[in-house]
Amino acid sequence: MGKGTNIAEFNDLLKNRAKGAVVQTLWCVVNSVDWPSRNMTATGILDGLDFYNVQLGLGSVNINPKPGTKCLVGIIANNAASSFLISAEEILEIEIIAGVSELVVKEEGVSVKRNSENLKEVLNDLIAEKNKMNTEVSKIATKAGAADSVPILLEIYTATELINQRLNSILI
Repeated sequence: MGKGTNIAEFNDLLKNRAKGAVVQTLWCVVNSVDWPSRNMTATGILDGLDFYNVQLGLGSVNINPKPGTKCLVGIIANNAASSFLISAEEILEIEIIAGVSELVVKEEGVSVKRNSENLKEVLNDLIAEKNKMNTEVSKIATKAGAADSVPILLEIYTATELINQRLNSILI
C-alpha cells in the first residue's frame, strides 16, 4: 500500500469519525519508521501493545521520529488502525508542505524549495555570479591604474566566499 493510499484512507477515517469520535492519546516508544510510506510501528509504554502503520502525518506536516524515543500517539474511536503520531521526543526530520512550497528540517540543515527552485542553489548561483563580477571589476581597476581598489575587491571576494561557506553549512 503506497503513501498516498494510506493518507487518503486516514483522511476518510478522520472525516467519517469526526462527529462525536473520541481521540485517545498514549505514550509509546518508536520501534521502526518507514519514512517513504510515512508510517511507523510503536509499542505502548504502559500496556506493551504494538501499534502498526501509525501515520506520521497527513501530508502537509510529516514527522520522522527517531527510533527508540518516546512519542505521543493518538487513536481515533479506540481503533488502533486509525493511530497517528502527535509528537516525539526526538526527530530525524520534519517536512512541511504548503502547495508548491516545501520546508525540510534535519540535523544536518534546512532545505527550502518552491516549485523546482531550491533556495540553496539559487543563493549559490547568486554568489557565484557576484564573485565573477568582482573578478572582472578587479581586472578593470588594475588596467585603469586604480590599484587601491584591488585589495578592497579581493577582501569583498574573500568575504563573499566565507558567507557562501556559512550558507552551505545551514542549507542542504
